[in-house]
Amino acid sequence: MAHVANITIQSSKVPGDLTDFVVNVDLSDLGAPFWNTVANGGGDIRVYKDDGVTELPREVVFCDTATDTGELHFKYTGTLSSSSDTIVKIHADGVSSDYAPSATYGRENVWTNNVIGAWHHEETSGNIVDSSFNGISLTRTGPTSVAGALSGNGSDFDGTDDYFNSGTGVSVLNNLTGDFTFSFWLKRNNSSTLSSDEFIFAKRTVTGGNNEQWSMRLDKGATASHAELVFNCYSGGWRNVPLGPTITDTNWHHIVLKHDDTSTLECYKDGVSSGTIGYTHGITSFTNSMFKGRDGANGNPRYADIELDEFRIFDTLLSDDYIVADYNNQNDTSTFYTVTDISGATLSTTKPMQPIWFF
Repeated sequence: MAHVANITIQSSKVPGDLTDFVVNVDLSDLGAPFWNTVANGGGDIRVYKDDGVTELPREVVFCDTATDTGELHFKYTGTLSSSSDTIVKIHADGVSSDYAPSATYGRENVWTNNVIGAWHHEETSGNIVDSSFNGISLTRTGPTSVAGALSGNGSDFDGTDDYFNSGTGVSVLNNLTGDFTFSFWLKRNNSSTLSSDEFIFAKRTVTGGNNEQWSMRLDKGATASHAELVFNCYSGGWRNVPLGPTITDTNWHHIVLKHDDTSTLECYKDGVSSGTIGYTHGITSFTNSMFKGRDGANGNPRYADIELDEFRIFDTLLSDDYIVADYNNQNDTSTFYTVTDISGATLSTTKPMQPIWFF
């Protein structure tokens, strides 16, 4: 028999009405009756609006019935309200098959609104899978799996020779020259030293030369503890733009970079903007690779000693409200939503308290 849980998204955590917002759910917030029913892998999970009829696209990143842990993302189609709480229903029956990735309610339709790529970094080996319909698989050279910023895994780069590579000829990345947004979780492995600049991501050929399209790095600056986030691009000349935020500890931080084609940049750290920065870019299309964890130049790859999780690219400018709500949701699910059974009895998001479920 199916179990149903209501997820009530707190309007106080949504600073403005949002269209097609993607919600992160930590499945460990759900109680024992859910875990006694759901199939391992979570393919039977379905998500509906409060009417119980309107189904929503969802992606089950993982669902482990041995540990009662999992990670779910769903797209709230329509308007997520900032003035009244929003209820969605999560169903599990233990037997239904998972959707195909391209199905109406499959994972690819979670990541459709101007999403270039969405990498959860859940994989413990092999390539990193892109959950969007673009399917940009990233080839692994070295990074190991580590506990991520959300409920699943992230990737650990050793600062010596670890990186991911998209390969050349990925047209949606090659043509990412105008408005775009990068969003990811970043953690430094060592806050006390930064022997050289460390590149978080870069789009540049490995043969060297002045053909970098765009990149972001931790900048050493005058001292090893400086560690300011800097945006770089090259098109007829180098542009190195200090963004303001620094990463001087070993905590996870939510980083968002907005690149406005009218020649402005804006960087957010943990939902707080550093302010708009003017610059001249002139970025044009290049058929080179995107790297994570290093610069593209073989002669000076400048590997990063970092961890990454939930790396997403959009070919649009995310709104301030979306960025803040996204941080609120991913940073602490227990305050972003509450969980109840369909009778209204409270289900604590702190185990081992359990709800009364209806069958």
